[in-house]
Amino acid sequence: MLEAACATGPGYVLTTATPPVVFNCLIAANQADDAVAANPEATPPRCELPENADVLAAVQPWVQAAGLSCQVDQVQWVGRTGNGSDRYEVGCNGAGGAWIEIGQDGSVTNTLDCLQIPANAGACEYTTAAESAAGIQARLAGSPAADCAASQARYMGANQNGRFFELKCASGVGQVVRLGNDGAFQQAYDCAQAANIGDGCQLSDAGAAVAAQGEQRAARLAELGRPCTVTDQRVIGREGDGAQREVVEFGCSDAPLGLVALFAAEGAQGSEAIDCLTAKGRSLTCQFTTEDQIKGVLGQMLQASNRACDVSDYRIAGLMAEGDGQVIEVKCASGSGFLGEFPATRTAAGQIQTCTQAAQVGDRCEL
Repeated sequence: MLEAACATGPGYVLTTATPPVVFNCLIAANQADDAVAANPEATPPRCELPENADVLAAVQPWVQAAGLSCQVDQVQWVGRTGNGSDRYEVGCNGAGGAWIEIGQDGSVTNTLDCLQIPANAGACEYTTAAESAAGIQARLAGSPAADCAASQARYMGANQNGRFFELKCASGVGQVVRLGNDGAFQQAYDCAQAANIGDGCQLSDAGAAVAAQGEQRAARLAELGRPCTVTDQRVIGREGDGAQREVVEFGCSDAPLGLVALFAAEGAQGSEAIDCLTAKGRSLTCQFTTEDQIKGVLGQMLQASNRACDVSDYRIAGLMAEGDGQVIEVKCASGSGFLGEFPATRTAAGQIQTCTQAAQVGDRCEL
């Protein structure tokens, strides 16, 4: 048997078999431990050169290449993957560890945070729950989630945008964060917003978080001057533009057209609330307000303007000149129709023409 020390990385053991077998000192140590555990009298080969004694320093370059912020304090070979890479567990001083997979050319082929390792695949032996939480917390510096002071952390899943982790904060309130594949912070969600991410929050009382968040949103809605006795609410998502306002639908017992609020970030300007008819014109779909309810309100507005119509269908044709309402075509159950202004006050229609009158001035009904 021959042993070699390397300028960088772990050393190697080379057997004199034909063909020779080569494995690094970490693998040799793991296999030797297993052999002695099975037979205490066994004398398996180990690396003995002084240059090969500091295995922690030998694997530190792998950790850096993997993009981990980790001072290695423990390491072991876990096994070989189907693609021929060797898998190692690294423990980190005061932070979460990981599995690192190293190809035969010495490159990092994959990295799994210890929180990401599924239960049926094994477990990290060198990382405690507190270290995993500290590892995620360290990546939140300067972010909206930085004050969480996580005491527990849990991996929730991943999509094309990144990886999701649930945190239990020192305050007892839950927090979900999305990290990029490079480990950088991307976005934070409260447990109410994260209800549809994986299996939702499990480390804290998600129900209490949802209720508290619901009360906060209802209070913000009242600040916008739109009366609503809230019966239901749901988070639709966030706008895709730079504003990234949170979009929330409300069911209201005293607002037959419901409400959709677009909330800017806390303390920022630009929040607004619109009814579901206006929301439809912005390609937002309400679930608590039905199409029949919208048709009923349009019929009432026409009736208030002395136009009788049992509305069977409608089409938003555009915005009113001042932008405070819509130009809408309505089709009546009788077969007739109207085209005109439906102000945002929703009390009565404005200027209204029959479809025949509209055609005479160049406008056209399509329904």
